[in-house]
Amino acid sequence: MIRAEKQGIALNNIRPGKPQQNAYVERYNRTVRHEWLDRCIFETIEEAQEVATDWL
Repeated sequence: MIRAEKQGIALNNIRPGKPQQNAYVERYNRTVRHEWLDRCIFETIEEAQEVATDWL
């Protein structure tokens, strides 16, 4: 049994091809892409993580 189920929490997955079912996450992902990911060229994962942390 999944830990969430033991706590009485139901997990619901988004159906494939239906991103509008989780508009908050989709909006956040779009903002991340437009605000910093598309504007920078990263040499390393660490550099990308640092920029992301500063952005947040």
